[in-house]
Amino acid sequence: MQLTGHHATVFLDPPNSAIEDLRRTWDPEMQRQIAAHITLVYPNEIADPAELVERVARAAGRIAPFTVAVGPPFYEDSPSEGVFLSVSDPHDGLGRFRAVAVPEGEAVSFQPHVTIVHPRTSRRGEQAWAKLVEIHVDAACIIAEVAITAYNGDHWVTLQTIPLTGSAV
Repeated sequence: MQLTGHHATVFLDPPNSAIEDLRRTWDPEMQRQIAAHITLVYPNEIADPAELVERVARAAGRIAPFTVAVGPPFYEDSPSEGVFLSVSDPHDGLGRFRAVAVPEGEAVSFQPHVTIVHPRTSRRGEQAWAKLVEIHVDAACIIAEVAITAYNGDHWVTLQTIPLTGSAV
């Protein structure tokens, strides 16, 4: 089966059952396809899988593990286009990683997030937002490795993981 959509992804560590429960409630199809995660590099930023691995490995060798916090829900234009949990990055580890990994001029601008409802797999964004606005999520996650993931037509598979081994904090 052909793999498509290669991403650099970080899975929540430790895994958070409350976040997975939200994903299972509001977007069970996406929750089945891939665990809760933060995307670091999108396919439209680095289309070639070999180049993605090379650039992620280079960035991972320069950046030390760091902590991010998952917090309040948000949406961009409309909840029907996706509902997310915000990710705060007080030490700019995500930004520093992306500055090394993503080719200059190819980076897209996005708010780091954990997807609760993806419009491709759920039409329940409006319903989710009405409930999530009442929920307080506060979870710290350690980013210690980056997974190279791709879609196999049914779910997202991890092709390899690359540990963060750098000394830059």
